[in-house]
Amino acid sequence: MYSWEDFPVLPTEPVTARTEPAKKEIHVGSLHYALLPDNGWGATIAWEAGPELAGRIADDVSAYHVVERTRAGNSRVIAEQRTVPRTEEDQDVIEESVNDYLAEAGIPPRPRGFAWYLKVPPTRSGLKELERAIIAKDTTGLPVDVRRVARAALADFGRTAE
Repeated sequence: MYSWEDFPVLPTEPVTARTEPAKKEIHVGSLHYALLPDNGWGATIAWEAGPELAGRIADDVSAYHVVERTRAGNSRVIAEQRTVPRTEEDQDVIEESVNDYLAEAGIPPRPRGFAWYLKVPPTRSGLKELERAIIAKDTTGLPVDVRRVARAALADFGRTAE
């Protein structure tokens, strides 16, 4: 078995050089990687893919933004909306949510400070193809079932992404 620390740090531009969120796709030599969602579902895919199919890059929370909405009284009407930089407290909430999901699936908590990527085989069109396969086979949406279905879908997706 492996740990999160076994996942390779992919060579890319230094985090200090970035002022934008992690790129949706990166290329390392001839290999193509797609950014996984920053949620429990994406982390489960990374874990089930394992270090041979998934990797990570250092990430900086300040490169992201959140949308703050103010509602008019008790209504559903949005009175004001603005985009603000994501804070460490915002990231704490995301990390807690992701790690709670992983715990329900029986997966150890992931380390903080990374964007996670899945290697896409040249015979596949991209991450959406894998997502559709998982959604089609998952009947409950429970983390443990997403994990089981992800494992099977990744086998179909192509474990030989070289």
